[in-house]
Amino acid sequence: MCIRDRSYMKKELDQMNTNLSMLLKENEILKGKLEQVQSEQQVNVSTINQFDADRRAISEEIKKNKELEKSQAKAFKAEQERERKVFKDIRAQLEKQIEELEKENTAIGNDILSIKQGAEQVGTSIVSRMKQIIEEQFKELSH
Repeated sequence: MCIRDRSYMKKELDQMNTNLSMLLKENEILKGKLEQVQSEQQVNVSTINQFDADRRAISEEIKKNKELEKSQAKAFKAEQERERKVFKDIRAQLEKQIEELEKENTAIGNDILSIKQGAEQVGTSIVSRMKQIIEEQFKELSH
Protein backbone atom coordinates (compact mmCIF):
# COMPACT_ATOMS: atom_id res chain seq x y z
CA MET A 1 0.00 0.00 0.00
CA CYS A 2 1.13 3.34 -0.70
CA ILE A 3 1.23 6.36 1.50
CA ARG A 4 -1.37 8.05 -0.52
CA ASP A 5 -3.78 5.19 0.03
CA ARG A 6 -2.98 5.27 3.69
CA SER A 7 -3.52 8.97 3.86
CA TYR A 8 -6.78 8.56 2.04
CA MET A 9 -7.84 5.74 4.31
CA LYS A 10 -6.85 7.79 7.35
CA LYS A 11 -8.98 10.67 6.13
CA GLU A 12 -11.80 8.28 5.52
CA LEU A 13 -11.34 6.77 8.96
CA ASP A 14 -11.24 10.24 10.48
CA GLN A 15 -14.39 11.12 8.57
CA MET A 16 -15.99 7.89 9.74
CA ASN A 17 -14.93 8.68 13.33
CA THR A 18 -16.39 12.15 12.98
CA ASN A 19 -19.59 10.68 11.54
CA LEU A 20 -19.65 8.10 14.32
CA SER A 21 -19.15 10.82 16.94
CA MET A 22 -21.99 12.81 15.40
CA LEU A 23 -24.14 9.70 15.28
CA LEU A 24 -23.31 8.96 18.93
CA LYS A 25 -24.22 12.53 19.91
CA GLU A 26 -27.41 12.31 17.86
CA ASN A 27 -28.07 8.92 19.48
CA GLU A 28 -27.66 10.53 22.95
CA ILE A 29 -30.01 13.36 21.94
CA LEU A 30 -32.53 10.83 20.62
CA LYS A 31 -32.17 8.78 23.81
CA GLY A 32 -32.95 11.91 25.83
CA LYS A 33 -35.94 12.64 23.64
CA LEU A 34 -37.05 9.02 23.92
CA GLU A 35 -36.78 9.20 27.70
CA GLN A 36 -38.76 12.45 27.64
CA VAL A 37 -41.44 10.91 25.41
CA GLN A 38 -41.57 7.80 27.61
CA SER A 39 -41.89 10.03 30.68
CA GLU A 40 -44.69 12.01 29.00
CA GLN A 41 -46.31 8.73 28.00
CA GLN A 42 -46.17 7.54 31.61
CA VAL A 43 -47.73 10.85 32.69
CA ASN A 44 -50.40 10.39 30.02
CA VAL A 45 -51.05 6.81 31.14
CA SER A 46 -51.20 7.98 34.77
CA THR A 47 -53.57 10.78 33.75
CA ILE A 48 -55.76 8.36 31.78
CA ASN A 49 -55.77 5.95 34.71
CA GLN A 50 -56.70 8.79 37.08
CA PHE A 51 -59.47 9.94 34.73
CA ASP A 52 -60.74 6.37 34.56
CA ALA A 53 -60.63 6.04 38.35
CA ASP A 54 -62.41 9.40 38.69
CA ARG A 55 -65.03 8.31 36.14
CA ARG A 56 -65.64 5.08 38.07
CA ALA A 57 -65.84 7.00 41.35
CA ILE A 58 -68.29 9.48 39.81
CA SER A 59 -70.36 6.63 38.38
CA GLU A 60 -70.41 4.96 41.80
CA GLU A 61 -71.39 8.25 43.46
CA ILE A 62 -74.18 8.75 40.91
CA LYS A 63 -75.38 5.21 41.59
CA LYS A 64 -75.35 5.85 45.36
CA ASN A 65 -77.16 9.16 44.87
CA LYS A 66 -79.84 7.46 42.77
CA GLU A 67 -80.28 4.77 45.42
CA LEU A 68 -80.44 7.43 48.14
CA GLU A 69 -82.93 9.42 46.07
CA LYS A 70 -85.10 6.33 45.63
CA SER A 71 -84.86 5.59 49.35
CA GLN A 72 -85.75 9.17 50.25
CA ALA A 73 -88.65 9.18 47.79
CA LYS A 74 -89.90 5.93 49.32
CA ALA A 75 -89.56 7.35 52.85
CA PHE A 76 -91.28 10.58 51.78
CA LYS A 77 -94.14 8.64 50.23
CA ALA A 78 -94.49 6.51 53.38
CA GLU A 79 -94.47 9.67 55.53
CA GLN A 80 -97.15 11.22 53.32
CA GLU A 81 -99.23 8.07 53.63
CA ARG A 82 -98.87 8.16 57.44
CA GLU A 83 -99.88 11.83 57.44
CA ARG A 84 -102.91 11.05 55.25
CA LYS A 85 -103.94 8.26 57.63
CA VAL A 86 -103.52 10.52 60.68
CA PHE A 87 -105.49 13.25 58.90
CA LYS A 88 -108.27 10.78 58.04
CA ASP A 89 -108.35 9.53 61.64
CA ILE A 90 -108.46 13.06 63.04
CA ARG A 91 -111.13 14.04 60.52
CA ALA A 92 -113.23 10.98 61.45
CA GLN A 93 -112.84 11.83 65.15
CA LEU A 94 -113.80 15.45 64.54
CA GLU A 95 -116.82 14.44 62.45
CA LYS A 96 -117.89 12.09 65.25
CA GLN A 97 -117.43 14.85 67.84
CA ILE A 98 -119.39 17.27 65.65
CA GLU A 99 -122.18 14.72 65.34
CA GLU A 100 -122.20 14.19 69.12
CA LEU A 101 -122.19 17.96 69.72
CA GLU A 102 -125.08 18.39 67.28
CA LYS A 103 -127.00 15.71 69.20
CA GLU A 104 -126.15 17.45 72.50
CA ASN A 105 -127.15 20.81 71.04
CA THR A 106 -130.44 19.32 69.85
CA ALA A 107 -131.01 17.80 73.31
CA ILE A 108 -130.12 21.11 74.99
CA GLY A 109 -132.40 22.94 72.56
CA ASN A 110 -135.20 20.50 73.40
CA ASP A 111 -134.50 20.97 77.14
CA ILE A 112 -134.60 24.75 76.71
CA LEU A 113 -137.87 24.44 74.79
CA SER A 114 -139.30 22.21 77.54
CA ILE A 115 -138.11 24.64 80.21
CA LYS A 116 -139.58 27.54 78.24
CA GLN A 117 -142.88 25.74 77.85
CA GLY A 118 -142.78 24.81 81.56
CA ALA A 119 -141.98 28.43 82.44
CA GLU A 120 -144.82 29.61 80.26
CA GLN A 121 -147.15 27.14 81.97
CA VAL A 122 -145.87 28.22 85.39
CA GLY A 123 -146.24 31.85 84.36
CA THR A 124 -149.72 31.21 83.05
CA SER A 125 -150.55 29.33 86.24
CA ILE A 126 -149.15 32.16 88.38
CA VAL A 127 -151.01 34.77 86.38
CA SER A 128 -154.16 32.70 86.57
CA ARG A 129 -153.76 32.14 90.32
CA MET A 130 -152.98 35.83 90.90
CA LYS A 131 -156.01 36.76 88.86
CA GLN A 132 -158.08 34.38 90.94
CA ILE A 133 -156.65 35.79 94.20
CA ILE A 134 -157.30 39.35 93.04
CA GLU A 135 -160.84 38.45 92.06
CA GLU A 136 -161.40 36.78 95.44
CA GLN A 137 -160.01 39.80 97.26
CA PHE A 138 -162.05 42.09 95.10
CA LYS A 139 -165.19 40.10 95.92
CA GLU A 140 -164.39 40.21 99.65
CA LEU A 141 -163.91 43.94 99.45
CA SER A 142 -167.07 44.32 97.49
CA HIS A 143 -169.20 42.61 100.12
